[in-house]
Amino acid sequence: MQIMKRSTINTHQKTFLDHDDFFLLLEDFINDSYYGVRLTKKGKRLNHNSIENYRYMALTLVEFTKRRRFRMRIYLFDNLTPSQREDAAKWYMSFYRKYTSFLYEDKGVL
Repeated sequence: MQIMKRSTINTHQKTFLDHDDFFLLLEDFINDSYYGVRLTKKGKRLNHNSIENYRYMALTLVEFTKRRRFRMRIYLFDNLTPSQREDAAKWYMSFYRKYTSFLYEDKGVL
């Protein structure tokens, strides 16, 4: 069995995690799913197809960020002021529009 290296990210006084942290966390999420750290509600390992879907999503996100020169982020809700929460909502809506446009126009999916 391969030993997994976990990401450690300092979130103290940050309002969001940057592009690199996003992809480190996504990689941890996928690895946890693959190695059985993440389980279903019934305590079973996730289906192989689910993990493959996560990997495909990760690949399309990497391609999206490179082609569209888009920087990913994760807002830390508990560290945000009300006005920062509004800005975060606008950012997420912008991401959603740009990513779905990429999927339709560049990838021909959906």
